[in-house]
Amino acid sequence: MNMATKSTFTTELDTIRADAITLDSDDAILAKDWASIDTEYKAKLAIMHTIKHRWQAIHADVADYVPSGSSILDLGCGDKEILNTITCDDYHGVDVNLAADEVHDLDGSLLTFDRTWDIGLLVEVLQFVEDPGRLLNHYKQYATNWVLTIRPVTEENIAFRESRVTFKNGWTRDEWVVFLNEHFASVTVSDVIFTDIVTYGTGFPKPFLIGVCTP
Repeated sequence: MNMATKSTFTTELDTIRADAITLDSDDAILAKDWASIDTEYKAKLAIMHTIKHRWQAIHADVADYVPSGSSILDLGCGDKEILNTITCDDYHGVDVNLAADEVHDLDGSLLTFDRTWDIGLLVEVLQFVEDPGRLLNHYKQYATNWVLTIRPVTEENIAFRESRVTFKNGWTRDEWVVFLNEHFASVTVSDVIFTDIVTYGTGFPKPFLIGVCTP
C-alpha cells in the first residue's frame, strides 16, 4: 500500500495555520490597529481548531490509505461521517452510536463475523477501549490490511490528555510503534501534523499518527 500524500483538506489547514502565524509575526501587520488584527487572528485559529474541521482532516488523511473499491470494516465508526470522505459500497460500521450498522460496545463481548474485509479501520479508538491488545488480537483476522490512528502523548499535550475522563490508554510515538509490532506482522507509521498546539495553547494535540498494518 502506497504512503499517502498530504490531503487537500490538511493542506488547507496548513495554509490557515501559516496565515495565523504571519499575523502574529509580521511587523507591518502588527503596526496596524491591533483590535482588528486580533479579531482576524483569533478567527483563523478558531477555524483551524473546530472539531468539525479536525475530524474532516483526519478522515481525509485516512481516505488516502483506502484504495478505491475497498470493502471496509470500521470499528468505532461513530456516526459513520467518514463515508462523506470515502466512497464505499461495502462498508460495515460497529459502534455504540445508533447510526452504526451494528450497535455494539467494543469493550463488551467479542463479535464473530462470517466474512473478511479489505480494510479494517480503527480511527481514534484505541485510546478509549479498556484492552486494545485484546481488541486487535481478535478483530485483526477480519481484514487484510488495517489503518489505525491515534493522537500520541507528547510534552505539549499530556496535561490535556490527563484531563479526559474517557481516555484509557496513551502511547508516545515510539511506544505505539512497539505496540503495533506486537500485534501485526507489518507496520508502517506516518506522522501528520494537522494543528499547532504551541501557537494556539489549548488546541488539539499534535502530531496525529496513522498506522498502516498487515496481520
